[in-house]
Amino acid sequence: MFVLHCGAETASAQTTGSTESVSAKPEEAKSVAEKEKSVASEQRLGFALPNTDKLRMSVRFMAEYGYNPSIQDKGFETQGRIGQVELTVFGRLNKYLAYYMSLGAVNEIAPLPACEEAGFLRPNAPTFVYADLYAAGRGPKIDCNPQGTRRVDMYRGIALDMLPQQGAVREAYVDFIPFTNFNIRFGRVAQPVGFTPEEAGSWTAKDAPMIQRLNRDAFFTLQFGYHKDVVGLTVGGSASVISGDSDASKDYGYNKLFNDPSLDGNSGPGAIGEAFVRNSRFDIRASYRHNEMGSKIESLSPSYFGSGKHNDNAMVLSGLYNFSRLNRALVECANYTVGLKDSSAVMVGFNPAPVKKKGCYITLEGGLQLPKSLVVGGSVTREEIDRADALIRYLSEQGMYNIVEGKKDRMLVTRVFVRLGNAVQVGYYYSKVSRPFTWASGITPITGDSAFVSRKQNKWGTVVIFTLK
Repeated sequence: MFVLHCGAETASAQTTGSTESVSAKPEEAKSVAEKEKSVASEQRLGFALPNTDKLRMSVRFMAEYGYNPSIQDKGFETQGRIGQVELTVFGRLNKYLAYYMSLGAVNEIAPLPACEEAGFLRPNAPTFVYADLYAAGRGPKIDCNPQGTRRVDMYRGIALDMLPQQGAVREAYVDFIPFTNFNIRFGRVAQPVGFTPEEAGSWTAKDAPMIQRLNRDAFFTLQFGYHKDVVGLTVGGSASVISGDSDASKDYGYNKLFNDPSLDGNSGPGAIGEAFVRNSRFDIRASYRHNEMGSKIESLSPSYFGSGKHNDNAMVLSGLYNFSRLNRALVECANYTVGLKDSSAVMVGFNPAPVKKKGCYITLEGGLQLPKSLVVGGSVTREEIDRADALIRYLSEQGMYNIVEGKKDRMLVTRVFVRLGNAVQVGYYYSKVSRPFTWASGITPITGDSAFVSRKQNKWGTVVIFTLK
């Protein structure tokens, strides 16, 4: 305001021919100029929102009103919740540099340490995780969280989102582009393994196949990417060095659960390789992740869940075919290697063979274009995948709770939706789920008349997604 006021006086004086302006001392004129320069400099520290590729933004909002029987025993099975509020800022600064930053306001994926409860198995209770240490009189003192009974694993939780965050940060990276077809990416990056839920037509963690949920993760990454157009095709891939390990709920690596879940419990780097070939009609991908989760911790040894390293490897093959703009089919198959690493398993006296978790899903999607950018459509997804992980291996080998290896999870999801342009989508899904050993996640009891009985886990939900790009 001072600058504008002085400017107005000066302009007025010049217009009226005032001798006061003409006779101003050189020192005063210099002082005003310096102040104007200082204010202008301060103003340049901020930024405007011009029509430029240097600064672009997008917003994504997702909410659901639905039924989730996995937390029915607590009376929270029917809920209306905001699943995702995401703000993304990205841009191309020049021909060599680009950036991408995505922030999420809802962060509910990581499990919490549960309190013991009579009649139920709580696999994320510190007293279960470190049972062998407590039996020896040296278990760590860890406070339980009452919310831990609702945030347990991939089978019992409240989160609608699928990407683990570091605080509010979903992804944040810088791209260096020395050549047109080659880039080097550095920062927190969502792993390029399989189709993302958005690409595959899934909306939330309740209607997405288990394979999409297992693949959805982000690591601190140094990535080298390349692509080239060849005879109507785009061929390419990426090679990534990663630092980090998967979310604790994916293979019951609960030792990191009792610390900051965003911390890397794996002392060594991992790697991800991806290759793809695509055009407007089809998209074929192959990806492989080699990684470990957790660390050997001497102070917590020997402990099956508390001190060992886990395998965290994945081979994923993905394919999509577009019959037309609104009609398509996609299939994805995965082979995961999980469970304790051989050295950690031997240390605690368990089978050193890795746990294999294999599965596939297929999705068929169709739509009909109506006037005024309105599309109505639907999709069907069918998945079958092994119920195999470190917890099932442990309980099976211990002969506990009537659990054996070799069983499968199955789900059939039906979706219908209405889409208005690219901004708004309203949909309804019904997910029919056949899942063994629901008591292993604390969904059903281990005592009483209904002990060791798997309850139906069918889910439904009405979902609203708003995207502003």
